[in-house]
Amino acid sequence: MERGAGGESRAGDFRLGEWLVRPSLNQLLRDGAMLHLRPKVMDVLVHLAEHGREVVAKEELIEAVWAKEFLADSALSRAVFELREVLGDDAQQPRYIETIPKRGYRLIAPVVREEPASEPPAAVTLPAPRRRIGWAALGVVALLALASAFGLWLRGGASPTGAEAAGRKLAVLPFENLGPAEDEYLAAGITDEIGGRLAQVSGLSVISRTSAAQYARTGKTTREIAQELRVDYLLVGTVRWDRSASGAGHVRIIPRLIRTADDTHLWADVYDRVIGDVLAVQADIAEKVTRQLDLTLNQGERDALGRVVTANAEAYQAYLEGNHHVSRLEGEEDQRLAITMYERAVRLDPDFAAAYSALTRAHAALYIYGFDRTEAHRAAARRALDRARALAPDDPDVRLAAAQFEYAFATNFEGALAEIDGAEKLAKPTRDSLALRGYVLRRLGRFAETRALLLRALELSPRDQVLENELAITDMYLARWEEADRHLARSIELSADQHTAYEWKALNALLWKGSLAQSRAELSRMPRLRRGSVAFALWRQAICEGDHPGALESLNLLPGATCAVQFYFYPRELMEAEVYALMGETVRARAAWDAARVILEREAGVRPEDPRVPSALGLAYAGLGRRADALREGERARRMAVTLRHAAREGFADATLARIHLMTGDRESAARLVETLLTTPTHADAVPLVWLDPRWAALRDHPRLRALSVGRPPAS
Repeated sequence: MERGAGGESRAGDFRLGEWLVRPSLNQLLRDGAMLHLRPKVMDVLVHLAEHGREVVAKEELIEAVWAKEFLADSALSRAVFELREVLGDDAQQPRYIETIPKRGYRLIAPVVREEPASEPPAAVTLPAPRRRIGWAALGVVALLALASAFGLWLRGGASPTGAEAAGRKLAVLPFENLGPAEDEYLAAGITDEIGGRLAQVSGLSVISRTSAAQYARTGKTTREIAQELRVDYLLVGTVRWDRSASGAGHVRIIPRLIRTADDTHLWADVYDRVIGDVLAVQADIAEKVTRQLDLTLNQGERDALGRVVTANAEAYQAYLEGNHHVSRLEGEEDQRLAITMYERAVRLDPDFAAAYSALTRAHAALYIYGFDRTEAHRAAARRALDRARALAPDDPDVRLAAAQFEYAFATNFEGALAEIDGAEKLAKPTRDSLALRGYVLRRLGRFAETRALLLRALELSPRDQVLENELAITDMYLARWEEADRHLARSIELSADQHTAYEWKALNALLWKGSLAQSRAELSRMPRLRRGSVAFALWRQAICEGDHPGALESLNLLPGATCAVQFYFYPRELMEAEVYALMGETVRARAAWDAARVILEREAGVRPEDPRVPSALGLAYAGLGRRADALREGERARRMAVTLRHAAREGFADATLARIHLMTGDRESAARLVETLLTTPTHADAVPLVWLDPRWAALRDHPRLRALSVGRPPAS
C-alpha cells in the first residue's frame, strides 16, 4: 500500500460491483467508460473498500482522510454524496454505499482485488475554466471562487457512426433540483437554456422542453423515456445551489449524457462553481455534448453555443424566474409575475436582449388571452420589442418576439409571417416557430395548413398538452369532432391537473353529440380552479341543464369581478342577469343588466379597440330593451372584428349580434346569422348551442335551422 501526497492510503486496483477502481489514477471504469474522482473522494472509497462490508465510523474516515481538518465532517458528507452521484447510487435504496445512522458508512457491493492491469487508457484533460462572471450584487467573496471544480468525464467505447450522425434525436430532461423548492426555477432554467442552445445544431433534433418537462420526477427508466420520446440520447442532470450566509454561494451541476440503445453513459461532468458561473457552465455543457456526439459545428453554431446573453448574473437569475412562471401555464397571475421578473432583469442589465424578447412575448400572452387589452399594455410591449430589436436585430429569438407582437397587437399577419420566415432563416424551425406560424394562419382561416404545422411541431414535442389542445381546437373548426376528442384525451393523459382540455372536451361533446350528460361528466373531472374559463364552462353547462342556482354558484370561481377570457369580457353582473332572466326574475335581471351597462360603458373608454366590450355592452342594452343602442354596439363589435382580420373574433361578434337580434325581437336576422355560424368553419366557443341552450330556444323551429345537426341531441 502506498501513501498519497497528503498522507492518504492508496491501495491497488479493485472492483466494486461492475466498476473497476484505480486509486493511483483516481479513476473509475465501466464498460469502456472512464470517470475521474477528486483525490479525497477516492481516499474515502479506498478506506471503505479496505473494510469490505464492515461499518466504518465517521470519525475513523475523517482521521484517515482529513486528519481532523476544520470542517472535515461536512467534507465527508459531501464526498459520500459525490460518490453516490458518480456511481448512480441512491441513499434511500443503496446498491453501493449504505449509511448506518449515528455510526458511519459501509460498502454493500462486493469488493474484489484486481491483478495489475495493462496500461490504462489516456486520461481526458479538462479545458481550463472559463473566466467567471462576478455576482457583486450578492456579495460573493473571493474565498468562494477558490472552490475547486472537479471532472467526471465519461467516454463511450466508440464514436457514433455516419448513419447515427445523420438524424440523431436528443431530449434534455429536467435537471433535478436537489435544493429547496424555491430553487426549482434555477434547475428548470438551466435545463431550458442548454436545450435551447443544442436545438440550433444541425444534425441534431432536440425534443421541445414542453415534452421533456413531462418527465420531471416520474420515476420512469431511461429506456421507457427514450421509447416514448423516440430519442437516441438523453441529457439528464442534477442541480444544487448551496447558498452562503450572504445568499450567493456556489452551484453544483452534474450533467450526464446517456445513449439510450444500451443505457451507456457517454459523458458526465461535475461543475462546482460560484453562482455567477452558471452562464459559462451552460455553454460548456452544450459544447461537450456536441463533441461527444461527434457533431461538426459551423461558426454560427459555435457562436450560438457559447453565447453569453448577459454578464449580470443577478439579471440572469431574474430572467430564469420569469421563464419559470411562463412555463407553468397557470394563467394571468403567472404571466404578470413573469413580466415583473423580466422587467427586473432589464433594469439590472439594460442590454439584455433575450429578456426584452421574453418581456414582449409575456405582454403578448396577456393580450391574446384577454387578461389585459389596454393601450398602456400594448405600449409597454412595443417599448420592449423596440429595445430588443435595437440590441439584436438578427437574433432569431428577437424575430419570433416581433412575430408575436405583430400577431397579438397589430394584427399584421403578413408581418408576423415575415418575421417567422426571418427567424427560421437564422436558425432551424422550432416547436415554437412552427406553432406560431400555425396560429397566424388559423386567424386567416387557413385551418388545414394550421393543422399540418401543429403536427410538425408535435414531432419536435411529442408529449405536449398545449399542442394537443391547439390541434383539437383546429379540428373543431373543421367539425372533426372525433379527432378533436382524441387530441383532448391525449392532453389530459399528459396533464390531468389542467383545466383547459376538460373545458374543450365538454364543449366538443355538446357540438358533436349534443350530450349534456357527457359534457357534465367531462367537467366533473376538471379541477375547480379560480379561472374565468372554468367559471364560464360551468355557467354555460348549468344554464343548458336548467340549473339556475348552479349557474350563479359557478360565478364564485371567477378570479375577479369580470370573466375576461380570450373572446369574452363579461362582468359578473352580465352573467347574473342572463340567469335571472331565465328564472323569470325580471326586476333582478334588469338591475343586473343596468349594473353591467355602467361597467361596460366605462370599459369602452379604457379598451377602445377591444371588440369584446361593445359585444357585451350590446347584450346589456338588449336586456334593458334599448334596441337601437344594442344593435349599434353589436354592429360596432362586428366591424372591429373584421378590421382586425380575425376569423374567430368575427364568429364571436356574429354570435353576439344574433343574440341581440333575438333578444330585441328580430328572429329572422338572428336565424340568418346562426345558420352561417352552424355551416361554416367557426371557433367552437362561438357556435350557438341552439338545441341545448334555452337562450336560443326561440330559433329551434325556424325553417333555416331545421335540417342542421351541429349540437343537436340524438332523437329520442
